[in-house]
Amino acid sequence: MTTPIRIVVGELETNCYLVETSQGLLVVDPGAEADRILRTIQRQCHEAVQAVLLTHGHFDHSGAANGLADALGAPVLANAADEALLAGRVSIFGLRTPPVQVTLFHGDRVPMDLDIEVIPAPGHTPGSVVYVTDQGAFVGDTLFAGGVGRTDLPGGDEEALIQSLRTLLQRLDLNQPIYPGHGPPTTLAQELKINPWVQEAAEEL
Repeated sequence: MTTPIRIVVGELETNCYLVETSQGLLVVDPGAEADRILRTIQRQCHEAVQAVLLTHGHFDHSGAANGLADALGAPVLANAADEALLAGRVSIFGLRTPPVQVTLFHGDRVPMDLDIEVIPAPGHTPGSVVYVTDQGAFVGDTLFAGGVGRTDLPGGDEEALIQSLRTLLQRLDLNQPIYPGHGPPTTLAQELKINPWVQEAAEEL
């Protein structure tokens, strides 16, 4: 498998990823700039897009989802626990996510036959998930290089986030590439050395 293509989009510099799988292309977290994402797909990718995947419902990760879905004819998938965010019923910094036309799934089962593993990872939002492919783990704002996503926003839960990190430590290879929603890639092995939240999660394993 090739390395995923990272496109940094929007004012909050969100990582949108184009991920090649055995079944086709996946788009993860198209937060903004739908036209630019589409141009990149047309120039650099040679497979049909199977789905648009949202790691969670914040606007900076879902803002271009409708535009891409319309252009590509692909479904948008997200965890049902973030339905209120995706429907625009929750305000973040006075902003609401424009309603996303999304197919919601529960737990770790998406309503399509996709070559991915889904790990529920609440904490940053109730419906945060991690998508795992042969290329690595796409963690959204659950984990960053040297940090974690905020838990002081509506729906955030620091204790749940630490438990989600503990789950990742139990289920992922420590050297597996981690692709976060913002910033550079990392690994759990690296985060165990420098990240106090990951170190805290590891203490009770």
